[in-house]
Amino acid sequence: MDYSIIIRSSGENTTSRLYDFLVAHADDKDCIAIVKGSPFEYTLKKSIEKAIEINKPKTLFIDADITPAFNFFSILNRVSQKFPDDALVIEFRAFDFLLKYPACRGLHFYQLEFLKRGLDLIPEYGKEIRPETYLKNQICKFNECITYRVNKPIALHDYFQNPYDIFAKSVVRSIRMDEQQQLYLSSESKQNNHGRFYSKIINAGVAYGLKIGASKVNNNRESYREEFDRLFGDEYKHFVPKNQSAFLVNWTLIWGIYTWSFKELYKFVFHKLRIYKF
Repeated sequence: MDYSIIIRSSGENTTSRLYDFLVAHADDKDCIAIVKGSPFEYTLKKSIEKAIEINKPKTLFIDADITPAFNFFSILNRVSQKFPDDALVIEFRAFDFLLKYPACRGLHFYQLEFLKRGLDLIPEYGKEIRPETYLKNQICKFNECITYRVNKPIALHDYFQNPYDIFAKSVVRSIRMDEQQQLYLSSESKQNNHGRFYSKIINAGVAYGLKIGASKVNNNRESYREEFDRLFGDEYKHFVPKNQSAFLVNWTLIWGIYTWSFKELYKFVFHKLRIYKF
């Protein structure tokens, strides 16, 4: 294996399953490590340092809220063999379980030679709402490298995560999105089979983020613990995580892609029909 894999965890309930999956399927188990901590700026720095310590030509940063599909390693190995010389990072898509569409989430395949030049470019805590995006832009600014993307989803993102994590992410996402996206996140969650508890959490997180405003939103999840406990403390005591079997993961991914593709096709055709009417 010509790459290392660094799991970045802040207590997600899929951490152990992700680690077990990677160890079971990787060619070199010594190239897999877990970095734990918060805030994210700290985890980002420790992850780079760990990648430098393992010292493989490439390293995959995978967030612990990612649940890989059955073909994860076959695609990863194929991409590794064709890694462009000018690539700082290759981004993989994951099917977002909450938003119900494939997006670049939590899968960052870096070229170590460029990545290690970013240790001094990591933003200070609270300075940037998206620290890793800022870091990538800074590295590319001072080096001749770019970001590539692989369109095919190879994992699920936020698959039945801890309710508190979902609440915190919804708060942060509320200020990253425009008004239309905010409405989609909150309203669609009522009918996307997340379950009543998850839907309430998503709606409350978006509402709370908009209420406190961008100046008070940060990446430290503990900042929202008090509000979460106030709203959902009693219900959370009875929360039981869903089964995360390999079959359910892959079925959810395949069905999610199918339904998303159908919706996109429908919108395209409907849009065309509207144009033809005029």
